[in-house]
Amino acid sequence: MEMPPPLMGQIQDLLSQLNNRQLKANLLIESIGVWKYYPIANPEALASQLWSFSRTSMIQICNISSLYDTVLSRAQQDAHESQKLAKVSGSLYEEANAVCAEAACWSDLGRYKQCLSLSIRAQSLLNLCGMASGDANFGIMSTQAEVHKCKSEYSEAWTIQTKILQISTNQSAYGHATALLGLAEIAVSLGVLKYDVQRNIDLARSKSTTLNLKSWIICCDTILADLYLREKDLTAAKRLFKKCLKLATEHSEIKLFCLEQLGNAGS
Repeated sequence: MEMPPPLMGQIQDLLSQLNNRQLKANLLIESIGVWKYYPIANPEALASQLWSFSRTSMIQICNISSLYDTVLSRAQQDAHESQKLAKVSGSLYEEANAVCAEAACWSDLGRYKQCLSLSIRAQSLLNLCGMASGDANFGIMSTQAEVHKCKSEYSEAWTIQTKILQISTNQSAYGHATALLGLAEIAVSLGVLKYDVQRNIDLARSKSTTLNLKSWIICCDTILADLYLREKDLTAAKRLFKKCLKLATEHSEIKLFCLEQLGNAGS
């Protein structure tokens, strides 16, 4: 009697039969998580499947270093091709979204010059659509601020987030919350006074709670813990980082940050 293949080996066959996108994404993540024991025969094909899921799922998968460049490079290529199709169809908005996607890929790959260049192009397209004050543009600006923060250009990042805050006040609750969170994070690195940073964190937490953005609420605590670390209150910093680590079960980026900072705190 022929033995059936190992359970993990059956996952690819099962994926084609599933209609539940979240379950499908979770199965992909788990199958990749055991790649050392069940080698991936075709990483390129897998990368194509991953691009159809949310960016959050991709981030979870990209934490596996062996697939990081493969997944993001394929995503960048797909976004570039999508731009061509949108251009042919004459859809400026779809083209702008595709440019945004490619810019995000370049940012995640550490290619900041390409990211910033594409961000400017995407903003030009949104201006032509009359959508310069929408969530799409706020997303682009947040990406630009994140790039400057990664380059330790905190003043530039602060300027961009301040601009988002001003523009979004009466136009986008989501954009407003994004800016508040970004400003709170940058304030720690800029050496802003402790009580001013705490005020920014409280504002970001309040807005995130109103919008039910659970991961952002956790981020508020990680920023507060980072502030404690800056102020040399190691006991409070460690306690809060450990709390965030437990809460961020589905957020790999937050978990990695907490682990790194716990190391910096001497834990």
